[in-house]
Amino acid sequence: MFLNSGKQVIPYRDQNYQELKEQCLSQENLFNDPYFEAGASSLGLESAKSKEIQWKRPKVRRSFFIQ
Repeated sequence: MFLNSGKQVIPYRDQNYQELKEQCLSQENLFNDPYFEAGASSLGLESAKSKEIQWKRPKVRRSFFIQ
């Protein structure tokens, strides 16, 4: 999501936050964004050093979600 000049929230690739939140909560899963993979290419890196990057998730409580 991002804000346009009129300050309206525009979903990225038609992702709806509320729907995604409800789906994750009902399935008790953490959200995985299919458009932003946990890989070096998402960071714009393609070098040998990029293999040293470790992707980690914080421990999330259900109360973490924005209301």
